[in-house]
Amino acid sequence: MLLRVGRGTFSLVRASGSVDAFFLHLPERNADIETFLPELTFAEWYQFHLLGSLIEANAVQLAIATGLLGHALNLDRPWPRVTPATSHSSWRFSFRPLSARPDCVLGYEGQVEIDAAFLARRRGRWCFFVVEAKHSEKPYALAKHKLLFAMHALASREGSGGSGFTIPADVPFVPLFLRSWSDGGTAMFEVAECAEVRSDALIAIDGLMPTACRTFGVPLRFG
Repeated sequence: MLLRVGRGTFSLVRASGSVDAFFLHLPERNADIETFLPELTFAEWYQFHLLGSLIEANAVQLAIATGLLGHALNLDRPWPRVTPATSHSSWRFSFRPLSARPDCVLGYEGQVEIDAAFLARRRGRWCFFVVEAKHSEKPYALAKHKLLFAMHALASREGSGGSGFTIPADVPFVPLFLRSWSDGGTAMFEVAECAEVRSDALIAIDGLMPTACRTFGVPLRFG
């Protein structure tokens, strides 16, 4: 597996078996599509109709504004409605590509794109949700390092994007993959959640595993 570890710098990692361990593979099509009716007034979601497209950035904001993510993730009410934080900054951190090789630690220095990040309570516990979003009608195998690098960046204070704040050790990361597409007048969302990850003990890339995947249809008209 060829991993980019900085601007113009790459590292070749040999996986034991298949490179599939470096990707999130989800079902090709979830037959159990759940209809979600948003608790919004026309004025609250009018801008999404006006823009007329379900691009990745709009999809994340729509999923939060409608309460879809709050419902899908069983978050405590009131569900978060604010615009999530995003970032496309330079960071510096170390990471492990393979669980079986704890001695193999690589350094990264370069840009990391974070599609969305937000804090919310679930079952009374604060969690930090990190979202990677893709707009694709076809099933998409997400490279796990995109989510793991985003978590490393958020846990790190080194880089142009660092604020100096730290995430408490008892607030775990919850990695999410949000795939969206349009089906006639329905906005479709596939929400894949991975196992919680401690911010002070980040796992190797191949250790990121999906624990749940649900598909929703929101009856809003997008062309």
